[in-house]
Amino acid sequence: MANKFFEIAVDSHWSIWVITIWLFLFILHFIKIFITDRFMNKNWEREQIDRLVALQQKKLDQLQTQVNNDDLK
Repeated sequence: MANKFFEIAVDSHWSIWVITIWLFLFILHFIKIFITDRFMNKNWEREQIDRLVALQQKKLDQLQTQVNNDDLK
């Protein structure tokens, strides 16, 4: 079907070229994310943990204030 749509001869093996190009782009993406940019490195992880701890502390403070207000009533 694709051979007729793209008017490519059956014996040209265009699918191998598509797979090769896709694999090349995938390898480039892998190198960029996991080798050069060091995605989700220790600094990023520490920032995320600190952010989550701050959010939890804020919620705890709000609950403590609510409990204190309920005790006063």
